[in-house]
Amino acid sequence: MRLIRWLSPLLLLVGPVGDARAQSPPRTLTRSLDVGLGLGYGFGGPPLPHRGLLAAGALLSEPVRPLRRGALVLGVNASLNLTSDLSDCVTDLAVSPRGCRDYPSHVALSVLGGWARRDDQGSGVRLFLGPGYVRTSDDRNGLGLSARVDGAERMSSHLSFVFWAAGDLPPSRRSEHLTNLTAGIGLRVH
Repeated sequence: MRLIRWLSPLLLLVGPVGDARAQSPPRTLTRSLDVGLGLGYGFGGPPLPHRGLLAAGALLSEPVRPLRRGALVLGVNASLNLTSDLSDCVTDLAVSPRGCRDYPSHVALSVLGGWARRDDQGSGVRLFLGPGYVRTSDDRNGLGLSARVDGAERMSSHLSFVFWAAGDLPPSRRSEHLTNLTAGIGLRVH
């Protein structure tokens, strides 16, 4: 009983502060630049033993329309996915002057549209999807599809820690459909 009498004034103070915070206008999202590194894996294509990928990318994004629980966001994403194991090709090059096939590396430049949850300036979750121009190491060129989901935690007024996952669908050739899934960490400047 004594504890309730002591906590009651504290609850009366915290209640109005919570209401005032809920009624305050949400912080606006700002233009941001994400830079990240990660690892990935390639699916599809020829039967190859090594499909590991090293991933790097940069995403420039801009909120274009505020929504009740977030914002519509446009972005431009540049990504590079390199095959991480070339050891089979090195030995095969000595046997065959034509070389061998390994899972293709690729570069992509994508225009993405998506949604950002308005959590806090520099923090929150975003979802992106859009077309992109993809060029692979085995001469596949053309339009592909890119998707990305990321989350950020604010570290300072202009810097956030980012964790991300992405998928790329390069153009198909010889009925070989490739998919690359990558994930990593990085920094966001806003």
